[in-house]
Amino acid sequence: MKTIFCLFNSYREAKTAVDGLLAQGFETAEMNAIIRAKNAKEEMDINWAKAGVQVTERVGKRMLHGLDRLIGSQRPVALPDVGQVYAAGEMATIVATAAMSLRPAERGLKPALMGFNVPEENADAYTLGIQGGGLLFWIRTCGVGVPEVVSTLRHQQNAIIASHAN
Repeated sequence: MKTIFCLFNSYREAKTAVDGLLAQGFETAEMNAIIRAKNAKEEMDINWAKAGVQVTERVGKRMLHGLDRLIGSQRPVALPDVGQVYAAGEMATIVATAAMSLRPAERGLKPALMGFNVPEENADAYTLGIQGGGLLFWIRTCGVGVPEVVSTLRHQQNAIIASHAN
């Protein structure tokens, strides 16, 4: 398995890329995302009062899909180095939990990412990117799917892409 990370400048860029991955047959269960709650609320077209209480894929009369579905059903968590975030997806939830569980001097997203074998330089860039309003996205896929994922993510010109073997 390979994990492919992509730091997007905005939610909208990430949403376009996720829609492209879904169109190619990738599943949201393979995807993870972390974004500051403030930025998500500003950029997503969701009634957050309804999104936080519903467990279906529907918010009001609108059906959620893609990145909206992945993030829209989450509750924010506070990470010491980035503030309130939505951590969506199995691995993102584990990373966020680790970021809060480390010893006080080691808490935060950057050390948690490094604990999952993300190189320090990348972990630092991802943390700074989220602090600056970006969205960190990653997907785990087998070797066969890697070229398709990288190709789709590269369509977003300002995105930073890195892949790490697990």
